[in-house]
Amino acid sequence: MTLVFTLNKQKLKQLDDDEIAGYTRNHIGVKFIFDKLWCNLQKYALFSTPNGTKYVIKLGYGKERSCDIPDEILQNVYFKVSVFADDLLTSTTETVLVSSSGYTSEIDDMDMEDGNVLESNTSDITVYSRKKHFDEECNERLNKFEIAEHPYS
Repeated sequence: MTLVFTLNKQKLKQLDDDEIAGYTRNHIGVKFIFDKLWCNLQKYALFSTPNGTKYVIKLGYGKERSCDIPDEILQNVYFKVSVFADDLLTSTTETVLVSSSGYTSEIDDMDMEDGNVLESNTSDITVYSRKKHFDEECNERLNKFEIAEHPYS
């Protein structure tokens, strides 16, 4: 999936309204379409997390440039994207919301081969679920949740 942005002078605008699921890796990219102001400049994409961590990706020269969104960016409830170029031409910032997917970093830590996962084949669909029962501590963590910072608050 690719998010598409245009740059008209310094105004960055997202053209699509695709919904992004959190924790997605290696499948979400961005495409920037630049006007003539940006034509012969070395361009960079700037991605920012809610806590201020920044990722810069060199885009190069050209009217249309693309890159992948860093995986860490999609572990937040939103991220901000902007563009800048040599001699410090900058763009406005766009905020992109990231929807909850149910996947968490704890699943990355699970060993899928050690019996934590039950595999069940129904037609062509494989369903995975945890075999281990939640203990009291895990249930307590499930009952508590925090409201993350919202970009428009």
